[in-house]
Amino acid sequence: MKLIFILFFLFALSVNPAYSYLDPGAGSMLAQLIMGGIAGLMVIFKLYWAKFKSIFVKNNSSSKKE
Repeated sequence: MKLIFILFFLFALSVNPAYSYLDPGAGSMLAQLIMGGIAGLMVIFKLYWAKFKSIFVKNNSSSKKE
């Protein structure tokens, strides 16, 4: 475990700077990615909510009183 920590520490010290640039469009792309992911999760939640709810709710339609 100590060897892994030492190797990770040495690797972290040996990284060169990237000198990269993020343009303003990168922020809007990230916002679209997050909003699209949230919308997708909401759709999946809506599709599977009835199946999830049926596990915990007892169905009384088959045992109606006549």
